[in-house]
Parts: sequence; structure tokens; C-alpha cells
Amino acid sequence: MTPHPQADILRAIADGEELEQSCAIQPWWGAVRTSTVLLWIYHNPTRDCTPYFRIKPKTININGIEVPKPMRETPKDDVSFWLADPTHQTGVCEFKWHPCPTHKGWLEAGFCHLTKEAATIHANALLSFTRRI
Repeated sequence: MTPHPQADILRAIADGEELEQSCAIQPWWGAVRTSTVLLWIYHNPTRDCTPYFRIKPKTININGIEVPKPMRETPKDDVSFWLADPTHQTGVCEFKWHPCPTHKGWLEAGFCHLTKEAATIHANALLSFTRRI
């Protein structure tokens, strides 16, 4: 059976998750009321809503900065991931996952992200503790 195109969003609403809405003019996401999402789904019952709505990504707080939550589960072998590394010139490094002690240690320490953007935010938040003002 094919899942309903809004299944993930409807499940998130039922679970009390926060949702975000995209802006058609600019590529950003912002808070949206549940009623707005439900009204959109009512008027577009078979249309995929992922370009318009998403579950708000989970974050952690580092020195007052909201950082996308790092990976917590071991990815499949050879999946690309980004390491938040404030000692590196760019603050991030890309790797392919291998089940080696080094990669497992980074994962357990909470430094691995699936996107470069998330790892960059994380590295900058770590640097905020020691940066000169």
C-alpha cells in the first residue's frame, strides 16, 4: 500500500512536533501554525507537501547558539558525513563512513553531521568559547 503523501507531517502533528514552512521568495524556513498546515493539506490532499512544510530539525545549544543536532546513529558504510572540527582551517572535514574506532569516537562525541552547513554551525559554536571579541 502506498503511504499517504502527508503521512510524515500528519504523524508529526499528532506527536506534537514543531513544523516549519518554506518561503517561496527566499530559501529559508520559519515557524508555522499547525492550523495553517492542516488547512493546506485539506485543500491539497494528494499533493506532496515537503517543498512547503517540514518537521523542525532538532537542535542542541552550545554557548547560546542553536546547533543542528549531530548524528546519533551509525550510518551505512561509505555514507558521506561532515565532521565539526574547529582546528581545521575551514572548520569542517568531509569523510566517508567506515566502522573504524576514529569515526565511532567522533560519532559518540557528537561531532558528525550529514550536511556541511550543520557541521559549520557546530564548529563556529565551539569556537565561540575562545574567539576574541
